[in-house]
Amino acid sequence: MSQSPNYMKGVIPISYSDDQLIDQIQKKNKNALASLYDKYAAPVYGFICEEVNDKILAEEILQQTFLNAWNTFSYSPISKNHLLLQLINIARSITNKSIIQQPTDFNSDLKIAIV
Repeated sequence: MSQSPNYMKGVIPISYSDDQLIDQIQKKNKNALASLYDKYAAPVYGFICEEVNDKILAEEILQQTFLNAWNTFSYSPISKNHLLLQLINIARSITNKSIIQQPTDFNSDLKIAIV
């Protein structure tokens, strides 16, 4: 009988506290990032989907959110009591940048209306 992936050597179970996850992320433990993703991806993705109507873009933003968290949490002091809020704030920032950078059809519609 094989063991659950959470019991493999070096993997941090999802049931670990946010403090333990952050401590391990700061030590660059990739398994901790995987556990953080497992624990928080659904609510962060839900937030992103409320802001963005494009599923592919939402998934890209989600990936970028956790990559940014990995890089930021590794060197910045973190309020471990509000980890989900910090992830949402990262997602919000990326979402806002993505929305601003996306081309809009408004300009092409305007040109068609003028011609």
